[in-house]
Amino acid sequence: MKTKTTPIIISNVMISEMNKTLTFREITEPDELEKVFRFRYEEYSNSKCNVFLKQNYHKVDIDIYDLHSKHYGLFAFNNQLVGCLRVVLDRNGLYNQNVFEIGKKYDVFNDSFYSKEVFKSINAADFPFLSYSNLPESMKSHYCLIKRNNENVAEASRLIIGKDFRGLRVSIFLVECAMMLFTLICLGQRHAVLDCCREHRSFYERFGFRPFDDGQGYKIFERFSDILYLHSSAFSIPIHLKLKFEQMAIEFSQTNKISRAI
Repeated sequence: MKTKTTPIIISNVMISEMNKTLTFREITEPDELEKVFRFRYEEYSNSKCNVFLKQNYHKVDIDIYDLHSKHYGLFAFNNQLVGCLRVVLDRNGLYNQNVFEIGKKYDVFNDSFYSKEVFKSINAADFPFLSYSNLPESMKSHYCLIKRNNENVAEASRLIIGKDFRGLRVSIFLVECAMMLFTLICLGQRHAVLDCCREHRSFYERFGFRPFDDGQGYKIFERFSDILYLHSSAFSIPIHLKLKFEQMAIEFSQTNKISRAI
């Protein structure tokens, strides 16, 4: 006797219980990367984060930091993109040629300033959080100290979940995947940094993030924000999560993806 599954309606799409699995994986192919940039533009356009967008008639969200980022997507049934994030790495350590070609296609990048040959020498902040004009001097000093100690920095950025899939369980899964990446690809001395509005602070603290400089915040485009940071070797990740991230990293290294029923 077959057991019936109870359907769920999400944005007028019928989904059975067996199709509630989400898959996290890296995005490298040009067509999928372009979908990510369009996805980011659409989701940011309809949110309070629209201040981060550079409005354009192509409706793609792409910037200089994408050139030295690894891009990841969260996919539902039929390979539907429902979430994404980028991990911004040191500009001297990565150059994403596919991102450059997409940027050229939409007049965001050109050979004179953004090609691989000249990219490392242009005058630009290495990470998004360093680009804000009112960043506290204490944070800048902390970053300089990290670099003097030959330690590395990675910034989680453009962490977005589509409006039809937002919820605590999906958010936790995407952030756990991000933390897994730091476990897997960010070996040695590395600091993970993200910008976080004050009302979301407690959510990220459960993963081991701590506010920098006793919670001193600053405004980004007139919105108050906290800088939260995590040093991967400073035992700031709760031990039960650290073990979980290590297991996820093993799965990811073996299968190039992480899947979970939500």
